[in-house]
Amino acid sequence: MKTIQYMVPVDGTNYEQVNIEVEASSVIEATDRKFVNAADKAFLDDKANVVKKADVKNNLTSTNVDLPLSAAMGKALNDKFGGTKIVIGTAAQKPAPEAGVTILFIEIE
Repeated sequence: MKTIQYMVPVDGTNYEQVNIEVEASSVIEATDRKFVNAADKAFLDDKANVVKKADVKNNLTSTNVDLPLSAAMGKALNDKFGGTKIVIGTAAQKPAPEAGVTILFIEIE
């Protein structure tokens, strides 16, 4: 028998570990990972389901909407704009000043 461990989402932020006992002969090996069945392997082999490390953008100049931003760039944005209220709207929607709040208003037509 072989124990396979999965992390299963319980809600939007928490996960629970689930252990599954399988016969060793039913485990498929692919590189250094093991999968319970061929469907799991096919899911991960499908490029639409996997983000490659090389595709993660560590800059703020990329305009490709299909590639993820790195955590480092997310932190840089948070460090620069964290605590800033960002509002996007027309001139008529421009918010009134708030005491102690920095507001970045981006006007659209």
